[in-house]
Amino acid sequence: MDTEPGGADTLAYGSPSDSILYIIENDTLKFKRVYTIDHPAYSPNRDTVHSAVVRATSPSIQENGLAAAGSITRGIQVSSNSSVSLQSSMYLKIKGNLNDDYTVQGVLTDKTSPLQPIGNTRRLNDFERVLVQIDGPALNASIGDIDLRLRNGKFGKVDRSIEGISVQTHSRYGGSGGALGFSYGQYHLLQIQGKNGKQGPYRLSGKNGEKFIIILAGSEKIKLDDHLLIRGEDEDYIIDYNAAEIHFTQQNILSENSRISVEFEYVPDIYLASYSFGKRLISGEVSFGNRNDSPLFISAAWQDIRDDQNNPLGNVEADELRQIFSELGNATSTAEISSIVRDTLGGSYNMSANGTLVYQGAEQGDYTVDFNFVGLDRGQYRKEQNALEPYFIFDPQFGEYLPSQLYVAPQSLSVFSLSGHAQKKGLDAIFDLGISQDTKNLYARSNKGPNKLAWDINAGLKRPIYEIRLGDKYYESGFISHDALESLEYYRQWHLNPRKSEEEHLSYGHLRLGEQNYVKTSISQMERSGVIKGQQLHIDGKSNPAAPVHANYAAVLTRFDSTISQNHNFESAYTRGKLTTGLHLELEDGSSSAYYSTNDHLTSGLMTSYEYSDAHKIILKYDRRLDYRNLQANQTFLNSKNVGNWTDQRQDWIGEYQFANFMNSQGLLNMKYREHLSDSGAVKKYYLGKAQVGGQILGDRLTFQEEYQLDEEHIPKYDYHYIEVDTGYGDYSFDPVINDYIPLSGGRFVQQRIFSDREEQVRKYDNKTRLEYSSEDFGNLDKIAIKSRFAYESRLKREVQSNTDIQSQSLIGFNLDFQTGQSSLLTKLGYSGKITRNSSTLYNYGNEDNHFTSHGLDGEFLWNPNNYSKMGAVFESRERKLEYNLLAHEHWTSSRPFINHSIKISPQQKLDLNFQYSLVSDKQNEKAYSEIYVLTKHSLRIRRRGRIDQQLSLSNIQADVQAVPYSVFSGRQPGDNWKYSLNSRYIFSSMFQISMNYSIQKRGDNQSEQYLRVEGRSLF
Repeated sequence: MDTEPGGADTLAYGSPSDSILYIIENDTLKFKRVYTIDHPAYSPNRDTVHSAVVRATSPSIQENGLAAAGSITRGIQVSSNSSVSLQSSMYLKIKGNLNDDYTVQGVLTDKTSPLQPIGNTRRLNDFERVLVQIDGPALNASIGDIDLRLRNGKFGKVDRSIEGISVQTHSRYGGSGGALGFSYGQYHLLQIQGKNGKQGPYRLSGKNGEKFIIILAGSEKIKLDDHLLIRGEDEDYIIDYNAAEIHFTQQNILSENSRISVEFEYVPDIYLASYSFGKRLISGEVSFGNRNDSPLFISAAWQDIRDDQNNPLGNVEADELRQIFSELGNATSTAEISSIVRDTLGGSYNMSANGTLVYQGAEQGDYTVDFNFVGLDRGQYRKEQNALEPYFIFDPQFGEYLPSQLYVAPQSLSVFSLSGHAQKKGLDAIFDLGISQDTKNLYARSNKGPNKLAWDINAGLKRPIYEIRLGDKYYESGFISHDALESLEYYRQWHLNPRKSEEEHLSYGHLRLGEQNYVKTSISQMERSGVIKGQQLHIDGKSNPAAPVHANYAAVLTRFDSTISQNHNFESAYTRGKLTTGLHLELEDGSSSAYYSTNDHLTSGLMTSYEYSDAHKIILKYDRRLDYRNLQANQTFLNSKNVGNWTDQRQDWIGEYQFANFMNSQGLLNMKYREHLSDSGAVKKYYLGKAQVGGQILGDRLTFQEEYQLDEEHIPKYDYHYIEVDTGYGDYSFDPVINDYIPLSGGRFVQQRIFSDREEQVRKYDNKTRLEYSSEDFGNLDKIAIKSRFAYESRLKREVQSNTDIQSQSLIGFNLDFQTGQSSLLTKLGYSGKITRNSSTLYNYGNEDNHFTSHGLDGEFLWNPNNYSKMGAVFESRERKLEYNLLAHEHWTSSRPFINHSIKISPQQKLDLNFQYSLVSDKQNEKAYSEIYVLTKHSLRIRRRGRIDQQLSLSNIQADVQAVPYSVFSGRQPGDNWKYSLNSRYIFSSMFQISMNYSIQKRGDNQSEQYLRVEGRSLF
């Protein structure tokens, strides 16, 4: 070996280098000082060891700032009990920059979900959508499932969820836009009058009085006394979209003076409501200038929403509807056609002298009649079920059927709107102009309705310390728009019903004095059909909110022929350091009218809060409301004689303490004492409260969480109404033995609830407790340690008048793990126990009681690194009673010793063996059952990219009965039960994988069932 200058010797003693050169004769060898092995990065969608852990897939396409991720799936599914079906889905999510100015984002999928979310939370779940959106300085475009929000002045407002396309262009000189799409929803504004103490449910109905409707999720805007509410269990209300029912939380206590307005989109329940129409929407808009900062701005828009008259949705044909409505005018929207047909051979009804139908018996009458459900409001006939053949009898009080069919014609509404402003040196003019064309019957020979005009114009002078405006608003008789023009509260203040076909004219003036501290006044005069209805004065004053003392005052005074209605609202607050105090007063007097219930009341309240630090705050409140129901319309209570004659009083005393970082805990304590005095002389006093505490103590080894809630509600009593449907589509069946309906999948009836005015005052007690203790060395097998968990939940509803429990639920769970300190053989001992109880009184069926207890003991054995066992026994007992179904009674106890053993054959292969013997004593049927159950699981990983899982279960049940209660053996029945399943998946690359699922099973004497699914998925 020879070394050249600067070779090995130089490297050894000279400057550091990352390699060494060896020169042997004419050959040179180069060695690195440090060698490393780099494995290629690999990130499959789902970890092959822990299949339950899903890892996010990084975007795989990066080009010009654009990221895309998604998959395409194609598969085939075969079952022994059904035909072959193809499975297909596609999902693509894109987000990024098209260039320096434009961004694109979207989701493309062909997955659909027939279910709607439950409106218990403030934010609804994001359901699968198809949407691509491009945003930039000059263009905004969306295509797919769009929440369309059009705003062109007062008359060009449209809020709809559509499937279509929307494009808007804009610049400093103007803009344009358009939308084209299809929607199934129909807009409706509904007013509901509250009831004393009734928090819900309040049921919504359709525009034409439809009882069975489905609310489109997220489309609702709910206002209480003209204040917009927030959805959520911890907010103002929850909503059941499919049942079209609203429940209000205890944030706002409702009474018969509460005014509820609901804007929503809905579709009729096609099966129950006969039929409906989808809707086509077309809009276009062009503008000159900028609405926010241009001195001159003009915008014109046109929106047309019309029913798809050629494709009605439901149990009706377009030709049938066209034949009914073609001879009617374009202003006729409904037609009710008698379903009474003279049939002397097969008829079952005769007609009395006064025109009512009388059942004579099958084929014993002169008329055949088709009765249709219309509800209690319009119904005249009641269905008599207590007969071999159901029939209808005349009963105007409880009838829900009519011998006729109501038909609704397809309609259309077009609105042209022109809006804008002109401004110069403080002078400005604002104008809105609208022209609407409403066609009630598109099948009419002339399918264009008359044009109707509306405007809202005002002009004024605006300076920092003052502002003066004059305006004029006019609606021609018959003018309507796509969405509500005015709130229901607006018309209530004028003591008028919402305008439908009347002409309306409002003239007004406005004056503001001051800037941060200001007073605003407005004077207006209302005319209906050329007749003056009254004058109105608005006063609104505010002080600087940044000042230590600030106040707000608002008043509305309305003068009619000989009376004055007034509404005053005053709020003030004083802040000094950590202390804040405030008060509020509200007065409404003389608001009685023919269209709205009286709402005369006097409300007052005080509030004090002290923020000791960022972690401690105390709040004290007092609220009181006095209601007045004067016998004479428009009579004032503001005199010495009437002010003390209140007819209803509610007052609350509220205390709340909020804390954090206090002895490693945080939470809140809230207590409310409510007193309710009514004109009946009864006094109702009760407490409401909420406590939440959570934290860690004992060196963070003990974690605790406690939540307790005491609540009060009025639950309406209701009865069930059953609608007969085709066999196989219902959920209930009529049982002549008990003369009632019982739940039965595939029955002939569907269930609807009919609420009455009778209600139950109910107290609710909810409690949740969680405790978990873990000693310091738990998890280190060489140390003796324990870990325990305790959980307790309870819910109780108690009817106040009878002091009886109508619902009682509880759950107690306890787990204890003892670590022996041995790293081999017996390593752990454990106990797990659970007790659940459920007792409830159902209005229609009677009582239900359910009691379940489970105790388990086990030990864990680590024989060596590749062999692990768990041995133990589980002892269970269940007792269940259903008053309406004697066959569903259960009362049994069981003991189930078991052995589970896991063998790690190799890093890529694992085998699980489970054995269980069950001995069950059925005390209900005085029988005994036994089962030998064996389960084997085998998993194999293939080169980190594939996985094969096999599972085989064998069971033999010894029982001398035909059927065993489902909960005893998880559905397995007497005799031999077996099941084999094979699940496999192989990832060829980060962009493609294939999977297969196969299973075959047999339960008792039933035939075997097979299932096969093969699927390929491409990721990109």
